[in-house]
Formats: sequence, structure tokens, C-alpha cells
Amino acid sequence: MQYRNLRIFYKILLLNLALILLFTGFTWLGVGHFLRLYDQQLYQKTMQVIAQFSSGVETDLKQVESFSLSIMLDPDIQEELGEMQKGTGAYEQLVQAGKLQAKLSIQSMTQKNLSAINYIDNAGKVIAQGDNLLESDSAEQVRALLKRAKAAQGGYVFSEPNIQNEQFFSAREIIQYQNLSLKSMGTLLLSYDLKGIVESNEKKIQDTDTQLLLYADNRMIFRSQNGKSVAKPAAQNGYRIQTINGEKYFVVTVKSDYLGWVYVSVLPYDTTFQQNILIRDFLIAAALLLLAVSCFFSFRIARNITKPLEDLTNSMKQVETGCFDKVKADLYDYRRGDEVGILQKDFLLMVERINQLIKQNYEKQLAIQETKYKALQSQINPHFLYNTLSSISWLAKVGRGDEVSNMVLSLSNLLRASVNEQTVIFLEEEVDLLKNYLHIQKMRYTDRICFSVHIAPQYLDLVVPKMILQPVVENAILYGAENMLGVCKISVWVQDAGENCQLCVRDNGPDIPQQQLKALNAFQYVPHGTGIGLKNIQERLQLLFGAAYGLHVQSGNGQTTVCMTLPKKGA
Repeated sequence: MQYRNLRIFYKILLLNLALILLFTGFTWLGVGHFLRLYDQQLYQKTMQVIAQFSSGVETDLKQVESFSLSIMLDPDIQEELGEMQKGTGAYEQLVQAGKLQAKLSIQSMTQKNLSAINYIDNAGKVIAQGDNLLESDSAEQVRALLKRAKAAQGGYVFSEPNIQNEQFFSAREIIQYQNLSLKSMGTLLLSYDLKGIVESNEKKIQDTDTQLLLYADNRMIFRSQNGKSVAKPAAQNGYRIQTINGEKYFVVTVKSDYLGWVYVSVLPYDTTFQQNILIRDFLIAAALLLLAVSCFFSFRIARNITKPLEDLTNSMKQVETGCFDKVKADLYDYRRGDEVGILQKDFLLMVERINQLIKQNYEKQLAIQETKYKALQSQINPHFLYNTLSSISWLAKVGRGDEVSNMVLSLSNLLRASVNEQTVIFLEEEVDLLKNYLHIQKMRYTDRICFSVHIAPQYLDLVVPKMILQPVVENAILYGAENMLGVCKISVWVQDAGENCQLCVRDNGPDIPQQQLKALNAFQYVPHGTGIGLKNIQERLQLLFGAAYGLHVQSGNGQTTVCMTLPKKGA
């Protein structure tokens, strides 16, 4: 009998049996491949563990070197040491030593696992933050390190620790770089808790079976709790199976390029591969169970698959037209316990999930839009902050306390507005923020800028995005006052535009070249500074009010005007 003449029941049954046999074959191949992958992943995992551990330790030790360099190059410390080198009286020397010790104390607060900081001047006098290392049990080791630091002439040196004394000593001769004298100003000596450094990185490793060891010049300097000792670490990076106290261990060795230390990972061999065997048996049992279940359900599918598949096909066609509710009504009462029933239920879940995803995607887009808007409005020019703080510092030094107070108040108002979660404010509030900004700028430019506001009372309650005037006025100052010898006149006003209105800022600075003006209005011009560009304001206006609103720049005849179109009714 030909296959095409068989009943649909037998066609489906034979097809299912063929697929089951094919699936079984691929399952056996997959199990073998999985076990090989598991062995490879075991090696890779162990390498990753030791690499993570060594990288963390190396990073912390590099930070020790960087910290000693930062102390040597610190201008305040250089100045204090320079004063101490002048050989003033005993009382002045004592005061200067106290100041230096205070600065070293502040520096030490930034360092984890730092045990002590010692400064030894050229006469051998010690200023210590923490223990005096020259009077510790490791004094001989420290003195040898100091000789090496002198020979290094400003270079970084360290001494190899040992497992009995888990302190990491490093030193650097402090060289006076001011006026390029390059003369010695003493030696900086640091002591770190190596055990704390290593254990803090060891805690990051999740595998509790892995034991870690650390060697320097074939001497063990660290061993994790209950770690197995490896008599001699391998000379090259790699792994090997080693028997320790009658038990097999998987040993991985990695040599550091920075300090030349050797990091060793020891993993129980039998425990690891016992898990491999259990996984293999589980996969085989799961495959056999799946084979039996597939054979059982193949008979059920052969008898009952036609009608439910037709119903499912009709439901899919309804989904194509967007009739999701109709699908639920058609399939809800049709309950089955086989694969077709599961497929129907999964299809219903999929339809419901599609509805949820449509809603979630809409909400997500709203959230993204709001997040983007908040990110845009929170930008503030760091150079403005720097210049403002520099001006405050200058005024404080010359004793102009009232002006310092006013500038600090204006700056605090601007910063409070920038971190406020409020996205829109009234135009009257925006003008007040602008006046705070201009008060600060007047301290820098004095009479070089002249500012005026002409806003009718009916426009003061307009709703505007927060801090949109300040960046426009900042650009007027940057490209106007900075590039002209006379007074830069800046005016702000609101003009009627039918159903909308326009908030305008004009300055009498140099004209913008036509090519640059075209790029500005197309929002393709990339600003050279770090402040808020016009594109930022355009995006904020359109995010808040819609694509029909935004700004436009005009420049010519010695005047540059920026107009922002706003709705009269607000957002």
C-alpha cells in the first residue's frame, strides 16, 4: 500500500515515529557533545576564576603605586616639604610636621587596607601616620627597602612579602619638581595589609570549592583557608592534574606580568568530575523519558490532531486581523490535555502577552521620553561652575564678603533648580533664574554686558521648560561679549504669534556666518564647549509641547536673535 493512500492516522503515526527516532539519535549526539563542552568549560571556568583573582590583586597593587605617585606630586605636600627643607626654627618645624601629618592622614582615608604611611626626611627623622615602620618587627626589611628607594631616584620600589608577615611595603623617594630642582626631599614609605587585599578579591569568587595560593620567587605569600600547598608552582601558565596528600586536584597556574607573582588555583578533581557523571546520567534519563512520552502522545496526536489544528489555524487568521477577543471566545471552552491542547493554551497566552507587550511598549516609550527630557534639562556647564567658584574664591580673598554671599546665593538657586524634579515652570520663575545667572556673570564681565527684560504681565504665567533662557543668554555672552570690544547688549522679550507666542533673546554681537547659521537652524552644528547646545533646547521644547514647536536663529546687521515658539496654553 502506498504511503499517500494510507489513512491520515497512520501517516501522522509513521511521521511521528520517524521524528522520534531522529530526535533520539540527535539526543545521543547532543549528550556526548555536551559532556565534551562541559570539560572545556571546566578548564575555562577555572582559568577565569584565577584570572579574575589575579586581575583584582594586580589592580589593587597598581593603585598602591599610583597612590604613592599622587602623594609625591601633590602640590600642597610639595609646598610643606619645601618649607621644611628651609631649616626654620624648632617650633616652625613642629608646626610644619603637624600639617604634613594631617595631610597624610587625609590621604590615607581614601585607601583600603592601608596600615601606615611614613615620611622619612634626609636626616632620618620620621613623621608617621600609623605605626613607625622603622621601629617595627620588619625594621631591617624596611631599611633595605629605603636604600633601594634612594637608588631608584623617585622610582617606585617594593619588598616581597612572606606568609609570616603579610604586610606589603613600598617606597618612593620624593623629588622636588617645582622649579625643576629635582632634589631629594625625603622618602615616602607605605605599608599595606596584603592579606586584606587578597581576601577582598577572594570574596568576589563565587566558587567555594576553589582554593587560591599566591607565590613570589617560589615562596608562598598567601594561602586561602584550608588551601592545599603546591610544592613548586609550574614555570609556565597552564594546568595539570596533581596528587596532594593522596587526592587528585586540578591545578591552574598564571604568572603575573606586573610583579612576577604566580597565582595558583586548586580545584578538587574527583568532586568536579563526579558532577559531570551525574549530569550525564540525568540527561540520558531525561532523553529516555522524553522518548517514552513522545511515543505515547504520538498516538493521541494521530487520532485527534486534525480538528483542533483547524480551529487553531482559524484563530491565527483572526489574530492577523486584530480580533484578539474573538480568539479567546473561540478557544476558551475547547479544553484538551495533549500537545494540541497545550499549543492552544500557549497560543492564548501568546495573544495575551502580545496585548501586554503592546501596552508595555507604549508605557516604555512614555518612560523613555520622560527620562530623556529629564536628562536634557539636568545638563549644566562645568566651566561656568568652575569660573563661578574661582570668582567666589577671589572675592573671598580680597574680603568682599557681601558679594561672596550674593554670588553663593545666586549659584545655590541655579543648582537647586537644576536638580529639582520639576520639568516645567512659569516664565516669571525662569526670568528669576536668569537674573541669578546674570548676577554671577556680571561679576566677571562687569560693565561689558547690559541686560534688559521686556515681558508683558500677561505672559509671565506662560509655562516653559525649566532653564531654557540661561543657555541662550550664555551663548550670547560667549559668542557676543567675548568677541567684541564694546558693551554687549542682551534683551529678552515675548511677542505674540497668533495662537502661540515667541520668547526671544537678542544680542548685538558679531553676525553668525551664513553657513554656520544654516547648520544651527538645521541643528547639525556641533558646539565646541561642554555646555548646553541649541539642539538640547529644541529637543526639550518638542518633547514637552510637540514637533510644531521649537526655536529659530536669525543673524545679520550686527544683531543675532533666537526665538522660541511656545503655546500660550502651556504643556
